[in-house]
Amino acid sequence: MKLLAIILVVFGLTCLAISLYSAQRICRVIQPNKPSWKFLCFLISFFIVGYIFFVYLLYCSPFNFSYLFVAAVFCGGGLFVLMIIRLSKFNIEDLRRVAALERHRALYDDITNLPNRNLLCEFIDMATTTAGKQGQSIVVLLVDMVSFRNINNTLGHYYGDYLLQLMVPRLKQCVKNGDMIARLGGDEFVLVLKDTTVEEATLGADCVLAQMEKPFRIEGQELKVDVTVGIAVYPEHGIESESLLQHAYIAKDIAQLTGTKFEIYNANKDKFKIDRLMLIGELREAIKKNQLILHYQPKVTLKDGLIKGVEVLLRWKHPETGALVQPDNFIGVAEKSDLINEITYWVLDNAFRQKAEWQKMGLDLIISVNLSIKNLHDSGFPNQVTQLLNKWNIDPSGVILEITESSMIIDPVQTYEVTTKLHNLGVNLSIDDFGTGYSSLSYLKQLPATELKVDKSFVMDMLKDENDQVIVKTTIDLARNLGMQVVAEGVEDQQVLDLLKKLGCDAVQGYHLSHPLPADELYQKMMSLKK
Repeated sequence: MKLLAIILVVFGLTCLAISLYSAQRICRVIQPNKPSWKFLCFLISFFIVGYIFFVYLLYCSPFNFSYLFVAAVFCGGGLFVLMIIRLSKFNIEDLRRVAALERHRALYDDITNLPNRNLLCEFIDMATTTAGKQGQSIVVLLVDMVSFRNINNTLGHYYGDYLLQLMVPRLKQCVKNGDMIARLGGDEFVLVLKDTTVEEATLGADCVLAQMEKPFRIEGQELKVDVTVGIAVYPEHGIESESLLQHAYIAKDIAQLTGTKFEIYNANKDKFKIDRLMLIGELREAIKKNQLILHYQPKVTLKDGLIKGVEVLLRWKHPETGALVQPDNFIGVAEKSDLINEITYWVLDNAFRQKAEWQKMGLDLIISVNLSIKNLHDSGFPNQVTQLLNKWNIDPSGVILEITESSMIIDPVQTYEVTTKLHNLGVNLSIDDFGTGYSSLSYLKQLPATELKVDKSFVMDMLKDENDQVIVKTTIDLARNLGMQVVAEGVEDQQVLDLLKKLGCDAVQGYHLSHPLPADELYQKMMSLKK
């Protein structure tokens, strides 16, 4: 029995020794600044001394059954302390793992596992501090994907995220050890290149563009991605993360506005961007305050000389000058922002309203409305057209939507999908400015268009340039073979009109026939022609 008591106490003593080791590890590694754990280590050490003393008593003293009970208590006490220490250690480690995971989520992107904006700013600030001491430059490249929203809308967010993951290894080809690649969110990446000059920054941008030039393969299909790069350099363009990122954003926006692939931040061009942003802000106010107005240019059929349709043309009555601002002065800026979608919706809404009013007054005209490239890349656009047709009770066959030839090149798959949906609604499609783009006949053949518009640049010089006359005649013949109607723009004198009749053109429009007119003036003109 004495031996059993000694074994029980030794077992408890072993548990305390293991507990002391775990508690000391917590003190040294896991929670080194907690005095409570140090005090616990002292208590366990004190208990161990007591256990050793009791074992000595058991060995030297005559056996008593009460010693067996005390030995069992000592054994249970040691086991209890071991369990508490081990459970505490496991809980602390779990909390540390959760905290580490939360920190990772706070500093890294979930989709690409790249550093996010928070860690990026920390890295830039640390890098600029070091570079300032060593007299080095740092380059910040902001990479923005041009059509990522369209990819998400077309393929779905799953494949959009997959595309972002495929981009990461390619971007890594453009950085060296010690540099950083981060994802800001959406379709924006940032590359931070240490010890890099302004001249070398352009090489970095060229590397990114070259990597993105190669098509990505998703589900057996090749997908090409266009990107724009904005460049800011420390210390020329900023000395801390926020200013460098801000200036990289500005450079990127300027690159998109000017149509270049990349731009290095230039304080002189900063004013250029501010002017554009102010213009966009004024346009937003113009939409809200109904400062935009529509004019209508008649389209005359050459067979009978009647006006059977009009092209809807946008004007902006500026609130300060009162002058009518032509679309060439603001549509380009709007197309490089999401504002073009709002403008198109406003134009369609008001054009359909005007058509409904004319119908009530006995005037039935086919209206033609120009669409933006962004409208044709928006899979939700056909639903907007449907809503407006129903809102104003418009027959779709009385509407022609004009698309530019260049819109077929940028994203032919998405353009074909959207135009097919529009065609299925019953609206007519017209290819505008034909001859100025680079579309192939295969694209032209696939689109469900019913009308082809010859660009005015060819029509206006037909009498002076035989090549232009050949182009117009060839376009008319091509349209006829494809079963399309042909409309010539830019007719400014009778001789051109007579020649177009001879060539077999179906309809014309231009200043020789009528300038674009406000709705009430057009109505009066139509009524006078009827009389």
